[in-house]
Amino acid sequence: MSTIQGSTAAPRARGWDARLALSLFFITMVMEIVSLSYAKVATALPQIMTTFHTTQSGWLLTSSLLVGAVSSPLLGKLADLYGKRRVLLATIAVGWIGSILAAIAPTFGLLIAGRALQGALIPCMFLSYSLIRDVYPPRTVPFAVSIATAGLGVASVPVPFLNGWLIDTWGWRSIFWFDVLWLTVMAPAIYLTTPETPLRKKSRLDLLGFLLLGGGAAGVLVGVSFGQQWGWSSGSTLGFIGAGLALLAAWWLSARRMSEPLIDISLISRRPILGAAVGSGITYGVTVLSSTMLPLLAEIPRLAGGDYGLGFSPFRFAEIGAPNAAALVVGGILTGFLMRRISPRITMATGLLIQAVGALFLAFWHSTAPELIILACVVGLGSGLGYASTPNMVIANTPAHEQASTSSVVQICQTGLSACMPVALFVILAANVRAVFAGTPIYSGTGYQDGWFLMTGLALFGSLLLVTVFRTRSEPVVEESLVAATAVATAAEGAGTAQ
Repeated sequence: MSTIQGSTAAPRARGWDARLALSLFFITMVMEIVSLSYAKVATALPQIMTTFHTTQSGWLLTSSLLVGAVSSPLLGKLADLYGKRRVLLATIAVGWIGSILAAIAPTFGLLIAGRALQGALIPCMFLSYSLIRDVYPPRTVPFAVSIATAGLGVASVPVPFLNGWLIDTWGWRSIFWFDVLWLTVMAPAIYLTTPETPLRKKSRLDLLGFLLLGGGAAGVLVGVSFGQQWGWSSGSTLGFIGAGLALLAAWWLSARRMSEPLIDISLISRRPILGAAVGSGITYGVTVLSSTMLPLLAEIPRLAGGDYGLGFSPFRFAEIGAPNAAALVVGGILTGFLMRRISPRITMATGLLIQAVGALFLAFWHSTAPELIILACVVGLGSGLGYASTPNMVIANTPAHEQASTSSVVQICQTGLSACMPVALFVILAANVRAVFAGTPIYSGTGYQDGWFLMTGLALFGSLLLVTVFRTRSEPVVEESLVAATAVATAAEGAGTAQ
């Protein structure tokens, strides 16, 4: 690793001052918009479906998550080559363009394109933490990270009310215009207050791996999402799925042979790390399922839904979203206490089991506000346990010098599996259309029940894997000084997805 010197290098010896405090504030504000973006779009789904009369709403969520998952390792290497602040600002610029495109999109296809560009904002999370570590004075880094993550947790509870107010007052496009204004302010503010990292590392860009992985995943998801419409045995469906699988196979072979692949699959060859990747991927994935179904169930009028539907406005949906987010943060704090005595593998398995119980009850009881609020809190508690267990599984089973790279691979698994869930859910819902009103499908209660059954099965499967296949003879213990910080931090970041 080499360094460069210049006016942008940070004076690492000093402590806190006004510029550093402002830098932390603006970085945290960018992280806020990233962590809460999924919840905003999920809350607006009923209005968006009505506007475009589409059965492919899952792509509003999948496109962003998929781009974020595939681009993260590539942007990480670009940050090593050209500087983390420079790449952070570039991702904000791409997200800004995507927000404008989504806000003005006259067609559903352009809206999907805008959401895909917004996916470039997802790597801002790890880029921000890396930038803080590189350029802040060493003695300020732990406090800065704690403040940044605590800010995410605090914001996750009131933000559903902000989302609802925006959508109720100005329509669903307002959430994207809000992103545009927010990023317009944050980008120059970060440029002026945050120095560039002086650290550089020579790295090879695996563009082939990026194209193979992204194209393969997209091909499979397109085939699955349109299978109901095209016919599962049609040439188009089989062609997309087959081509996608072929590209994924080519990526796997390429990753095994290259010295610096897009994703170093050897990092997850160890059973505990593979367990962390699979367990956290399922935890995040089933949380996405609940985050998608809850606003749909709450905002559809009972007259349209038949045996479900509360007719809530987006603002009133915050009565469900805010407690759900609060329960997730509580689960993260609880994990911090439990892991002083229990392995993070067990706390993650317990979290998945709690999510499964909540989803199973939601399959039968989702027609009243108290039912949705109470069971959303149960699911949120399980999500918090799982989210907060993830970094501690990595820390407990990975040497210090490999933790950053291993964590990035685990995060890719989380985001990648999460990207598949909306498509799978809307395939199920599309097979259970109760009626079509003004071109907009109204899904039957049976469809939502099947969605909750899917979530139950996945969560139970993940919990079972963690207590059997990924069980090890010796369970390393996470240092007590790291437990609370990592647990609360990760739970806070996940609260935005869970709303």
